[in-house]
Amino acid sequence: MNTSATISKIRSALATVSLGVFLLAILGNVFASTSAGIAFGETNKSSAALVPAAPLANLGEQRQRFNADEQNEAADDSRAGKKTLRGKLNINTATTEQLQLLPGIGPAKAQRIIEFRQKQGKFRRTRDIRRIKGIGYKTFKRLEPHLSTDGPTTLTVE
Repeated sequence: MNTSATISKIRSALATVSLGVFLLAILGNVFASTSAGIAFGETNKSSAALVPAAPLANLGEQRQRFNADEQNEAADDSRAGKKTLRGKLNINTATTEQLQLLPGIGPAKAQRIIEFRQKQGKFRRTRDIRRIKGIGYKTFKRLEPHLSTDGPTTLTVE
């Protein structure tokens, strides 16, 4: 057997053993924390120490608090005037007013969309709207469920 091949095999074996020892050390710490009752707890902001996780008996209470928080957020959304959109908007035939129904689209962006359509022709895919200045990935992802490039515009605001 070639000495370089032997050295290579030894290095590979050592790397594997080292990784295994490292993982065992990490898992050992996790299991030690779990048995001490402090796994998945919160940190105390002042001392950065772990605070024991809540006992399982309190899960029902925590679930009720979580549901109450969700209901409060829904009420906040309705008070904030968030609009719910239903249907699709054909970006190839939509008017300025229809485009402004979309979240994040005001008069300037609506005008840019129409000008782009007049100069470049119809949009082939809905993601082509990202070529409009001011419409990036995040805006497109927010608009995508409401966009189409064919068919009638059925978008309504509730």
